[in-house]
Amino acid sequence: MSSMTNTRSERVDAEAMTPPSSTRRPSVAGESFGDVSFGSARTPPSKSVTCAGGLLRSASPQMRVPCAASGQGLVAVNSPTSKAVEAFKKRKRPPALSISNDMLTHGAGVSMRLATENDLRDAGAAEETVVVEGDTFALSSKRGKRRQSCEDAYTAAPGLDGDPTQGIFSVFDGHGGREAADFGAARLHEEILREVRLAESAETATETGFVEHIKAAMIRGFLATDRAFLAEGHLRGGATATTAYLRGGRIWVANVGDCRAVMREGGEAKALTHDHRPDKAEERDAVERRGGEIVQVKGTSRVQGVLGVSRALGDRDLKEYITAEPEVFSGLVSETSEFLILGTDGLWDVVGNMEATDVVARAMAAASGGSDGRKGTDSASRELVDLARVRGSRDDISVLIVELREYRAGATPASSPEGKGN
Repeated sequence: MSSMTNTRSERVDAEAMTPPSSTRRPSVAGESFGDVSFGSARTPPSKSVTCAGGLLRSASPQMRVPCAASGQGLVAVNSPTSKAVEAFKKRKRPPALSISNDMLTHGAGVSMRLATENDLRDAGAAEETVVVEGDTFALSSKRGKRRQSCEDAYTAAPGLDGDPTQGIFSVFDGHGGREAADFGAARLHEEILREVRLAESAETATETGFVEHIKAAMIRGFLATDRAFLAEGHLRGGATATTAYLRGGRIWVANVGDCRAVMREGGEAKALTHDHRPDKAEERDAVERRGGEIVQVKGTSRVQGVLGVSRALGDRDLKEYITAEPEVFSGLVSETSEFLILGTDGLWDVVGNMEATDVVARAMAAASGGSDGRKGTDSASRELVDLARVRGSRDDISVLIVELREYRAGATPASSPEGKGN
């Protein structure tokens, strides 16, 4: 294991998460983009698409998938390379929503079927934004203009163990194909939760001890997923990933690479992750200690002149120089904690942390009249995707927003008598 992660994790206060410095462009709040009006884009004539299970959806630029409140069921889409999913489709996993967004083929709770070429052509998937709405979360994703298929993937599992105050959420950004992203979506939560169960059985005398046990469990879950991927010798490519685990009024966030997690707390943006890029001194030093070299390619620092991140799942050809060990941050979900944004670099390359949280806060307030913003997360995630595209992002763009009220310290499950109407 890299000593760097452990050292930096120990410096993070469990009660107050100080936003790390970013290697990305600063917040660009206040910039004007002419007459752009989000949500008013011209919509082509709709076509009906028959999905498995008899559901009908419109092939407009937005595809909506309502999710069961419990998070049960699988919403799947076509993947150009499905070997990673096939390897684990029969394995037991926690209740989850897992998406690989090229073309939606069915609703929650219906058996998975891969999209056909006709499905892809009829739905015009390249131009659509996939929008998934859950009980405490919403997701929007759009394929990059430079790609033939989207290499992002996601897993969302609210209501773990039947408890609405627990949940685990991840975003993945594949490179060199989508096999590693698909594998991570199918496997990472399973590995993390297995390690969490083992941590629960360990005796801990203090709350701090328990927090550290969960941190270690998340690290082991990432490393186990990476080992399993590398053991499948036919799988190629790699993926960055960010995972948020919420439980008992606390949040743990683990990441490798440049998928980012940002929390809105008390009207301010708090970055809960560092971007793992080779131009950062600590990351560069770690790569060089392993015998690797950082090469500048058109102004971008790359490991061995190839990879633009210093931590990732997979990447077997560069594994001796990079690591899949995540940094893990933890803190409280307090009364002032509003929502969490998990996003791929297609968003963060062009939208600053504070600006992103402002966009979400406005959308949630507008949807609720300023009182209960939960219903606005779907429109907020879509607006961030649109904003990133207008800003010139040509990469895959994926945004997952988690509304944090259910996960705050002392929160009462919404299904209980005390929690109704709160």
